[in-house]
Amino acid sequence: KWMKMIDKYASEEAELLLVGNKLDCEADRVISRQQGERFASRISGMRFCEASAKDNFNVDEIFLKLVDDILSKMPLEVPNKALSNSVLSLQPEPEVPPELPPPRMRCC
Repeated sequence: KWMKMIDKYASEEAELLLVGNKLDCEADRVISRQQGERFASRISGMRFCEASAKDNFNVDEIFLKLVDDILSKMPLEVPNKALSNSVLSLQPEPEVPPELPPPRMRCC
């Protein structure tokens, strides 16, 4: 099901990374590392790695590698035309003096 969502919503350039989690529960393992690697290799561009949040193993490294891969694909300079569509300039509104009460009418 999640693969269909990737096909539907992700761009062709999306970085795909399959993460086998709970590496700390080796005794309860259902899918081997080889199975994970084999599955990932069938999807174009998908990589496989393993992590354990409990043991804090490979968690930061996975995110850093993914960000590095994404940044390496980005152009070094963005054309001005592309920027003009994505920049919103916020200007402070000019101060308006508070309204003065209407002048009182004087008699004689």
